Amino acid sequence: MQISVLRHRSLLWDFVRRDLATKFRGSALGSVWMIVTPILTLLVYFFVFSVVFKARWAGEGLNSKASALILFSGLITYTFFSECFLRAPMLMRENPNFIKKVVFPLEVLPLAITLSAVVNAAIGYGLLLLFNLVFVGLPPLSAIALPVVLLPMFFAVLGVTYLLASLGVYLPDIKLLVPPISMAIMYLSPVFYPLDMVPQILRFAVAMNPFTPVLENVRHVFFFGQWPDVLGMIIQLAVSIAFLCACYWFFMKSKKGFPDVL
Repeated sequence: MQISVLRHRSLLWDFVRRDLATKFRGSALGSVWMIVTPILTLLVYFFVFSVVFKARWAGEGLNSKASALILFSGLITYTFFSECFLRAPMLMRENPNFIKKVVFPLEVLPLAITLSAVVNAAIGYGLLLLFNLVFVGLPPLSAIALPVVLLPMFFAVLGVTYLLASLGVYLPDIKLLVPPISMAIMYLSPVFYPLDMVPQILRFAVAMNPFTPVLENVRHVFFFGQWPDVLGMIIQLAVSIAFLCACYWFFMKSKKGFPDVL
């Protein structure tokens, strides 16, 4: 995989730029919406949770502004996953011209939309840092570990993107299945609530959700000054890389049949 990506890195970045530009093609503000949209979302969060509900993140002793930022951090992290998860099943079917070209490296496409989602997430985290500086103050030193705790998620999401991009060719109905699954993952993960609020009898099930440790790690390092567990991070990274390799192998094997199906 690494060799293939390095060989086609210029093509990859062209597709990433094109994907980012396509989302706002025809709009007056263009790519400015990449910044405006998360700002508007965060302002809504501040109004709802700070003004209306005066919410506090349970058990952490934080004010309502910090609680809104904690919720926003969960939404940014989830959105990175959902953007790739929802787009992957139709990725190959939306690009049939590339499939007909024998020499075109189809493995670039899933990586391109994943990196495009990374750019959007990076903007979101940048705004999170800015608003945190304004309303809460300087985050703890452990916040520098944020990219590290997100790395296993990147590999896992890329693996899911390769898997669904391949399955979407042979099982077109999967595009109808992923939206409800995505919504279920969002509500069954501690995106809008702390894990401590989950009843004890159900907490183990939520904790077993692969998305849960990512959300917990993001909040621990950025807001609560807790450094990630080194052994846990190594295990997460190893599992996510192994999963990516398996999904990439499946994609490369199955892509030989794409022209016959499409």
